[in-house]
Amino acid sequence: MEIVQGLVAYVLGIPIVMSMLIFLLGNLMVDHFKLGIFDKPYNPLTRVITYISLCFFGWGLYLDKKLSKYNWFLKKLLMLVANFIAFWVCIIIYYIIKYFLHVIFL
Repeated sequence: MEIVQGLVAYVLGIPIVMSMLIFLLGNLMVDHFKLGIFDKPYNPLTRVITYISLCFFGWGLYLDKKLSKYNWFLKKLLMLVANFIAFWVCIIIYYIIKYFLHVIFL
């Protein structure tokens, strides 16, 4: 059960960490992230790789695209607020999943 809880924390934590890296490093991290995904995947393998990458790391890239119309300061401020909210939502989801795991297995 502890392994499953660790995996849940890992899966919930990766997008937040990636988004914070995009917040801190900006376009450097976005460009590095875009090297690992394909804009127009043609075969099933590249589609799977792209979808997995976007599911795990896509929150920061999505925020960067949506906030690109704002100036630099406002973009960073909105990204910080969104990351703060997402962090607390992930904590709440983690404890809900942890509660249900304890109910099921104990």
